[in-house]
Amino acid sequence: MSNAKFIADWNDIFDHKIKESDLQKPTELFVFNVLVDYLKKFSMDCAALINHKNSPNPEMRRQFRARFCAYIDHIYKISCAANNFVYYDFIKPSPKKTTHMLKVLLNYYLYVEMLKKETVTLADAKIKERNRLLDKKTNYHLEVEAYKRQLNEIQERIAKYKDTLPKLKEQAEALASKEKAQAEKIAQLQDTIRNYDAILNQLKCKEDELKCDLVSEEEIESIAANKAVLEQAISEQEEIERITLANSKDRVKLLNKMQTSIEKIEITMKSYPLEDLNPLREMKASLQQMYNQLASQKAINDKKKNTIETNLEMMHKYEIIMRQKKDILLDIEGKAVETLHIKKNIENEEMIYEDLTGTLQSLEKELQEQNELGDFILGSVQSVVDALCDS
Repeated sequence: MSNAKFIADWNDIFDHKIKESDLQKPTELFVFNVLVDYLKKFSMDCAALINHKNSPNPEMRRQFRARFCAYIDHIYKISCAANNFVYYDFIKPSPKKTTHMLKVLLNYYLYVEMLKKETVTLADAKIKERNRLLDKKTNYHLEVEAYKRQLNEIQERIAKYKDTLPKLKEQAEALASKEKAQAEKIAQLQDTIRNYDAILNQLKCKEDELKCDLVSEEEIESIAANKAVLEQAISEQEEIERITLANSKDRVKLLNKMQTSIEKIEITMKSYPLEDLNPLREMKASLQQMYNQLASQKAINDKKKNTIETNLEMMHKYEIIMRQKKDILLDIEGKAVETLHIKKNIENEEMIYEDLTGTLQSLEKELQEQNELGDFILGSVQSVVDALCDS
């Protein structure tokens, strides 16, 4: 290395600048200042060196020079063991030896810096790798702790689901039983409604028949008027019969007496001549006429009474028939209302059945979700266990 190149490299690195004249005529002060500046680059505290050099005690200054030379000699020999830097080289520096020593020290410094750079780079890489591994370890521990917490939560959830699943199964079984009973009840109600529909159809047919037999309002009014007339006639006839019955004994006696008289007249007529019997014949004819009139009137009254009684009995039967028809119509209306009520109950039961079916489906879905969640939890637990085993 030429002196110019050396001086340029040195001055680029160190604070104490070197001139060509310093190398040509080196002094103790120059060598000391250059070497102190050199040692400062190695982060050494050179204040004590300066103090000892400037000490007023000659012996102390001499000891300082000896230790200082020994230290520089140690650095100088690192490059080559044949090199040496003695006390004389310090107090009486020569241009050649001083230049060679400074070049060797510069090369050593550059080598140290290069090694430091490589070492620091490698150390930085190692430190970064170490920090990365420490972070990874920390994250792994955090993940392990998180897995442990998750595992505890999963175990708690598993325990909770173990307690919940039997209840859900019991509830599902109860709902299934209730659904089955509800279905049976609906089937029974459907059978009942079919029976009621059949009965209702029969009653409707009977109602139609009865409606065909029903008389009109005008006819009912006419029958009611006739009934009133007949009842009035019956009342009058009963009054007549009461009066007639009061005199019935006299009439019977009169009829018997008239019959006896007629018989006597007939006997008398057999005993007398014909010309003398004319008055008797007239009397007999008159009595016979009166007897026939009374008998005819009695027959008419009896016939009229029988007719009135027959009509009254027919009216009574008609009233019974009309009352029966009215009861049948009311029964038909009651059956229809009862059928509607049963249909409404069936609709309510079907709604309840649908609600139960929906609830059962929800429970089955929840059970399926719980099973899927249980499988997921078991898989997560297995993953955590595998991760812990791998660690």
